[in-house]
Amino acid sequence: MANRRKQPEASRNPPSQGVRTRRILWDAVLVIATAGLSVGAVLTGVAWRSPSVRPIGAGAADPRAAEVEELIRRYFRTWSSQDLQGYGDCFLENAAIQFIDADGKIEPFALPDFLASQDKVFRCGQHDTESPESIDIRFESELSRVVVYWKLTAGPREVHGYDHFTLLQRDGKWGIANLTWYEKSARTSDRARPGG
Repeated sequence: MANRRKQPEASRNPPSQGVRTRRILWDAVLVIATAGLSVGAVLTGVAWRSPSVRPIGAGAADPRAAEVEELIRRYFRTWSSQDLQGYGDCFLENAAIQFIDADGKIEPFALPDFLASQDKVFRCGQHDTESPESIDIRFESELSRVVVYWKLTAGPREVHGYDHFTLLQRDGKWGIANLTWYEKSARTSDRARPGG
């Protein structure tokens, strides 16, 4: 028993009425705050449209959310079906693309180099698929910011990661102005890098 810490005398006695009252009030505040967050989410229109899509900022009824979701799903569908033309059409002409490796190094790509690297992946013969697990959509004036948690299935292995998109609407159509992606815990990416 020598290793056991001795409790101070005060903690062995039952708490005074004032201490009990403060503890009950604190518990009540926590319950009310938690309930308020849940009710607040419902009242502000922040609701799930589907299990995997969560529009934020403009509300689920915003027609832009459906347009943005369609672009994001097309982005993943065309990559998985190795449709380079359709995949490239998701991007705006001068889009910026960055990969962040496990060491935090940022590797920038020009769009033509990035698409050439993806074509190289498609030609290697392995049919990988990538699918969104969750999609968070936010609107900022003329932009949409989208964060996608994805799953890449490459043969028997699965990799998870995040894509961060900045979308811009041109001529009534959404396109990718910027894409930054990284894998959740891997050292390298299955998306080929230019020259790699």
